Amino acid sequence: MNSFGVIFIWGLLYPQITQIKQIETLNPERQIILPPQTGQSTVRRRHMKIQRLLIALTIINLGLTLFLLTQLRRVEADNEKGSTPDGIAPVLRGRELEIVDEKGKVRASIKIQTGDPSYKWPDGKIGYPETVMLRLIDPNGRPEVKLGASVEGAGLGLIGQTDSTQLILKAEGSNSSVKLQDKEGKQQIIKP
Repeated sequence: MNSFGVIFIWGLLYPQITQIKQIETLNPERQIILPPQTGQSTVRRRHMKIQRLLIALTIINLGLTLFLLTQLRRVEADNEKGSTPDGIAPVLRGRELEIVDEKGKVRASIKIQTGDPSYKWPDGKIGYPETVMLRLIDPNGRPEVKLGASVEGAGLGLIGQTDSTQLILKAEGSNSSVKLQDKEGKQQIIKP
């Protein structure tokens, strides 16, 4: 039984215990003497109410204990299924992963970007496929590193102090390129 249950029961029983002690001091031979204002049926009713309350609390505590034990066994079974001898799960599965700093800001993320067949690119190309994207984000919320992969290819973007300072490595289809750009917007594209 938890400490709350003990305190609760003690609060209910304390008046009856003090009343019994008072009666015992008046009657050292331990004969049952009822107070003059209280009838015997009233004392029995009060005693039965306390007994019912104690039985109900005991049943509730047993139910909670059984529930908590079943939850504990379920967690242990899950750990035994997929864990290694050192207790570490071999696989972390999910649809998206975000790592946040102490302030709750997202600093890194891995997510799947759904494809859009009707998207129009600035170069006139239409549509893009589903892409897995890793972003590393600075404290100001700017993605400084982007790594993406799709069925068409992969790319790595490194962004400098400003958005115009960047290095982009791209392998798309049968083509590959490296694009360098400084803060003034001057570009150099290297292709094989």
